[in-house]
Amino acid sequence: MYRNIGKFLGFLLLIMLPVFFACRTNSSASRQKQVENQREEKDKEVEKQYNNAKEKHFKNQTRDTRKRMKTNKSNAVQSGYAKKRPCFLKRWFGKKAPNTCPKS
Repeated sequence: MYRNIGKFLGFLLLIMLPVFFACRTNSSASRQKQVENQREEKDKEVEKQYNNAKEKHFKNQTRDTRKRMKTNKSNAVQSGYAKKRPCFLKRWFGKKAPNTCPKS
């Protein structure tokens, strides 16, 4: 009698295995997509908070300071300092920088 119950449970388990694995693969893909969407939303929220803090800091300054900040920013962009780009002589004749890009 116990052999029949064991065979029956084994047979039932073999029949149910594909159903369990099919459910798991679909849920893991949807879960991964859900986590990715949450991460994107969190990144957008952090960026929005950063921009709000930046604007608040800018508004807290006096009028003269704001003008000075604007001129310094525009000068930095024009001179290439904002990009941290080296002088053209160093770019043309200097040593080639190693590739620091991480491999994905």
